[in-house]
Amino acid sequence: MNKVFHLIAIYLVLILFGKLIIHLVTFLLTKFAKREINYARNVAQFTVLTVILFLGLLYFMQILT
Repeated sequence: MNKVFHLIAIYLVLILFGKLIIHLVTFLLTKFAKREINYARNVAQFTVLTVILFLGLLYFMQILT
């Protein structure tokens, strides 16, 4: 049960950092790469989602072993 709460806490922290990174990448792409806001937001969300899922999968595999 403790491992489940630990996993949930890690996911919440990753999501909060993910939101911050989404805003940062969106700002950088729109400001310096002169991309439109929707494209920049989609790229940032896809990148953060991929990283969160990958880290979550690695942590879950560590719990199982």
